[in-house]
Amino acid sequence: MDLIFQSAKAITRMILSGDVSAREVLSAHLDQIDRFNDAVNAVVAIDRADAFRTADDIDTRLADGEPVGILAGVPITIKEAFDCRGLPATCGMARYRSRVAIGDAPAVATLRQADAVIIGKSNVPTQLQGHHSINPLYGETKNPWDTRRAAGGSSGGSAAAVASGFSVFDLASDLHGSIRLPASWCGVIGFRPSPGFISKRGHLPWPPHGQLEPPASVAGPIARSIEDIQLAVRVLSRGAIGNSYVGSHQRPTTINVWAPSPELPVDSETYSVISDAVDLLARHGWRIRSYRPPMEIHKMIDLGWRLAKAEITRGLTEEQWSEQLSHPIDVRTYLADLESQLQLKTLARDSLEPDALLLSPATPTPSIRTDEIGMTIRLDSDLYDAYALWSWSLATSVMQLPSATLPTPKTADGLPIGVQITAAPGQDDRLLNGCANIMDTFGPVNNPPMDNLIYPGQ
Repeated sequence: MDLIFQSAKAITRMILSGDVSAREVLSAHLDQIDRFNDAVNAVVAIDRADAFRTADDIDTRLADGEPVGILAGVPITIKEAFDCRGLPATCGMARYRSRVAIGDAPAVATLRQADAVIIGKSNVPTQLQGHHSINPLYGETKNPWDTRRAAGGSSGGSAAAVASGFSVFDLASDLHGSIRLPASWCGVIGFRPSPGFISKRGHLPWPPHGQLEPPASVAGPIARSIEDIQLAVRVLSRGAIGNSYVGSHQRPTTINVWAPSPELPVDSETYSVISDAVDLLARHGWRIRSYRPPMEIHKMIDLGWRLAKAEITRGLTEEQWSEQLSHPIDVRTYLADLESQLQLKTLARDSLEPDALLLSPATPTPSIRTDEIGMTIRLDSDLYDAYALWSWSLATSVMQLPSATLPTPKTADGLPIGVQITAAPGQDDRLLNGCANIMDTFGPVNNPPMDNLIYPGQ
């Protein structure tokens, strides 16, 4: 029985029916890691003993007729920046080199209470900065579709682990695209919920024992199906997002399409693939309309970066502050930016047609080669600042729109290209319902050619 690339629902059904044990499911996923992780380097810390204790406890309770959680036996990974007891939590930073978490971040605790089996931690860039998940403690994560290319950042290890079948889903995080960019590049599904639904406390580089929730970034899952995203969100949000996606078939019928512009560029391959995806949706009954953003794009982008930098400063030392922030952030400017964001959020709600979803590129280009990573990116024949990689995701984040990255049916030279689907603020459940219907049209998530990852003689 092939247990790899199975959904969480399928795994729990097999475990509850007695067709397979939680220990067998865990063993299969650890074997997958042992076979392929050397080539990808997505999972950077594993506590096998604790994972087997959890799996054996689930099997014992089932044998004794005792209740188990709704994620019973589902193997998952956790982004390295989250505290997870007994595992390193360093954010790839040298000053945290010896740090091992003594407790769980709240989001991790909810997954453990639901009887998910935590395998280990997934890789990140140093201090979660950059579009390539590389750091001096764990090295670099490669894209399982092509190991010459980046898996993305900052949740690159998360996306690569899920795409490679190392875990069923991963608990990741997103400030201005850290879930959505890696999901697009690795061909999986990433979900950034509305702020406040899922706790992000216990997540570096913020002080690890603080009680303040970050104002701009969020925690969210990466998975291979919308159904697994919905199940993970149901646990992680403790029901806060609602349950209309459970057994609901109501769907949006209109898609507003946000076209590229000089401020929000894409390369020709991405444009072609996403145009084909829009045409496909139109043929399957979706009403397609154009979208006009509620504010000048450069003003939205500037506001988004200022809010992002204001949050990042919470984890900086004085020396890092001086290096990275040439102009200190004063309180009055920050409060004015928060007011501007609230006004923009209202405008964003009004800018969408009633009950419509918004479709845009997730990133301006497929995954780039690791030897070409630098301060600029090339889109066709034009050079852009590397910050352009997050332009599309930042534009929706600053409007506080819940967003999901879905892999499109076609690829560019064999590389996945994702499309970003967003909904009005707070409409997370309706967004996921709509994404489920879109994926019915797109088809199931494709798996990377794993045999290419086996080294000669292995």
